[in-house]
Amino acid sequence: MQIAKDLDINDKTLYSWLREYKKANSIHVDNRRTTQKTSLKETLDEENKRLRKELAIVKQEREILKKTTTYFAKETL
Repeated sequence: MQIAKDLDINDKTLYSWLREYKKANSIHVDNRRTTQKTSLKETLDEENKRLRKELAIVKQEREILKKTTTYFAKETL
């Protein structure tokens, strides 16, 4: 993971911090990293709802990484 390299820390350390942050802030953790395929029975509304939920999780993860990067960038100065 590039962020861990930039921060000069182990990938597992960064993942551990993210997991703890999510747990402390009641952020849903979806451990499945595979893409779900749309079943034939899934309606467009159901697919849209699922994709919006996934997008929200990805946005939360991105914000956490941004804050972490900013925090550690300040510490290295």
